[in-house]
Amino acid sequence: MRTNIATALTAAALGTTLFAAGPAAAADPFYKGKTIQFQVGSGQGGTYSVYARGLIPYLQKYLAGNPTIVPQFNPRGGGRQVAAFVSNAAPKDGTVMSMVQQNVPVYFVLNPKGIKFDVSKWQWVGRIATAGSAVGVLHKAPATTWAQMSQKEIVMGATGTSSETFMTPTMANKMLGTKFKIVKGYRGSRPLFKAIESGEIHAFALSYKSWNSMRPDWGKTGQVKYVMQTGLEPDPALGNVPMMWKQGKTELDRQAMKLAASSELMGRAIWFPAGVPQARVEEMRVAFTKAIADPGFAADMAKSDLPLHPATGASLQKSAEALFNTDPKVVAHAKAALGYK
Repeated sequence: MRTNIATALTAAALGTTLFAAGPAAAADPFYKGKTIQFQVGSGQGGTYSVYARGLIPYLQKYLAGNPTIVPQFNPRGGGRQVAAFVSNAAPKDGTVMSMVQQNVPVYFVLNPKGIKFDVSKWQWVGRIATAGSAVGVLHKAPATTWAQMSQKEIVMGATGTSSETFMTPTMANKMLGTKFKIVKGYRGSRPLFKAIESGEIHAFALSYKSWNSMRPDWGKTGQVKYVMQTGLEPDPALGNVPMMWKQGKTELDRQAMKLAASSELMGRAIWFPAGVPQARVEEMRVAFTKAIADPGFAADMAKSDLPLHPATGASLQKSAEALFNTDPKVVAHAKAALGYK
């Protein structure tokens, strides 16, 4: 029996709290004297890098052996390049872990052809936070309301085709009648922000926390207006800004947009590739649980105005299973709207 994407994922992830930490690590810790590569499929400066860098000292603190954890950032392919490397080429002994853009699992469901890695075999360590998104529009764009965007063309910046920066405007054009001109090829959020500042583009869709973290004054001054929320659940900070999936004309449209929006529930999450021993996965999950509950980590994230919405690796594993069990009719409809073959 197929699942409703919103119900299943919300129950599996948003309603889950952290479990108690498990047994202490072995007396002769595996990680003693080792270096862990933390491969992040995003550029530096956005929320992925802030969360990743912020978590590192706490993971080092709680992993037996106190290993060195070194972050490496690569935004190419919307996170797919990192996902392919970690899945296929990286060591499978627990010395390489990853965080990629939250859309990658959804993209795998929608467009698996040609992808050389299998998200369904990833072993999830835990989620730091969810990340609801919004379309932000420059105040001097040709259209600054959603209604106007069905009448006038504005330029939307995008990274890769697996990113929400591409998925959101493409689905809006196909299902809601907007006239977005989508320009791809920006390597991460930082180039997108520079492009909107220069007037090269008028808008893009991204995590609201990324908007708020990188340009906190824009919303307050009116330089950028948020015209649509594109996540699964409304962000209270955005007030009455409408939800995109609710604007769908048919139930199939709404379910397809919910599928795309469900990437919000994966959020800023850490995973190991297939092949890493289960004992190592569990050891990292325990350390993650302790790190995410450390008051110091919460305080550090509060300084960056970034919230915590943690979930365990076990609950994310269930979320992924629900995602991979999405009704094929919904997958096919979303796939057609996005132009995936």
